[in-house]
Amino acid sequence: MNVEELIVELKNNNIRKDAYSLTGGLPSEVYCFNKINNKWEIYYCERGVKTSQQFFESEDAACRTFLKNIINDTSTRV
Repeated sequence: MNVEELIVELKNNNIRKDAYSLTGGLPSEVYCFNKINNKWEIYYCERGVKTSQQFFESEDAACRTFLKNIINDTSTRV
């Protein structure tokens, strides 16, 4: 899975657009996905602090884990 496919899956699963950021950063109460130095980073940002931070060598693994995490949080649905 790549980022473009991830976006399709987020839409297909009715995930709110304000529940995630695919460009990283420190938005409040948001699942984040980011590419840093050829690695993929996913985390949940809460009050400007990264929590549950994970790094991946492959885009596929990062996308699949990100999708699983956000789908399992029912508060992210439209």
